[in-house]
Amino acid sequence: MSGEERRNDGGAPGGGGGGERRPYRAPTSFNCDEVGHYANQCPHRNRRPYSSARPSTSADSRRSRSPRRYDHWHRTSPSKDAEMRAQVAEMGWNYAIMKEHYDMERKHKEEKARRKQEKEEAKRLEVEEKERQERKAKKKMEKLRKEAEQRAELSKDLRMQMKMDMFQLRDVMREEFVEQIREVMLPKRKREPETHFEGSPPMELPPKRTPKRGVLKLVKLCARLTRSKAKGAKKPGLAKKGTPVKTPLSGRKAVKTKTPVAKSTTAKGPLVRIRYMNRTMKELKDLDATELKRICKEVGVHYDKKVNAIFDIAEHRARLNFREEQPAEEAIMPVESETSEVPPEEELE
Repeated sequence: MSGEERRNDGGAPGGGGGGERRPYRAPTSFNCDEVGHYANQCPHRNRRPYSSARPSTSADSRRSRSPRRYDHWHRTSPSKDAEMRAQVAEMGWNYAIMKEHYDMERKHKEEKARRKQEKEEAKRLEVEEKERQERKAKKKMEKLRKEAEQRAELSKDLRMQMKMDMFQLRDVMREEFVEQIREVMLPKRKREPETHFEGSPPMELPPKRTPKRGVLKLVKLCARLTRSKAKGAKKPGLAKKGTPVKTPLSGRKAVKTKTPVAKSTTAKGPLVRIRYMNRTMKELKDLDATELKRICKEVGVHYDKKVNAIFDIAEHRARLNFREEQPAEEAIMPVESETSEVPPEEELE
């Protein structure tokens, strides 16, 4: 019994035989559009018009499909197929053009990105090169600065050594000069053998007076000392003197006064002072700048440089030691001439 007969003979659900029946539509083959059989029962199985229009959603393309309520298949005319093919061709052409355009844009962007990367790389290399040059220049400047400091230190030491050598040379030359002066002056002083006597002090006599003549003129009188013949010692360095001159008898002629000659400084004083300064400078040259600054502050001397401070401190100590008001000048030893007519006055004892 077929399925249609079963539907016609069967009653209502539940076994009931009466009631109205629902009419069913006859099966239609979607393969050949014929009524009365399904597509899997179609004798023309090779003719499948729907296979190209709608692809199968299953791996088994021969399974039966549910019938539709309307006729979905419409045959198209050849003109419409040509138009569709032209549209498809035009779309393909447009797609090719767009693809080419996109490819060109992509290449342009890639080229732009590559150039940008190259510029950044060149800039980075330039910055690195600049930093390297700066480091090299800085290193060179540091080297030049160190060399300049070394040269300055060496020049400073050399100047200090030269000053010390010149001062030593000056001291030696001064000593030689003093010795030469002493050798020249000793024969002049020792013209006669000195005679030493004891127990004969000088006699003090009242001043001699002269008789009054004519108009009395005020004459400066002073006490005079006469030396005893027993004390025949002469003052070294002075010319031989005779008897002290008496007050002139003439009242019209005033007594001539001579300008006192400054006492010559002996060679012993400056020489001792110079040796004292040399000894002081040798003691101070081993001290550092801090100690010299402290000493300058204590004695009230301005600190400028180490060498100048050493000389200033030595000069200050020499003035304090020898009790001088001003810095001592170099003593110039006057040499008496043998042909001197006016000898210096003899000191009063």
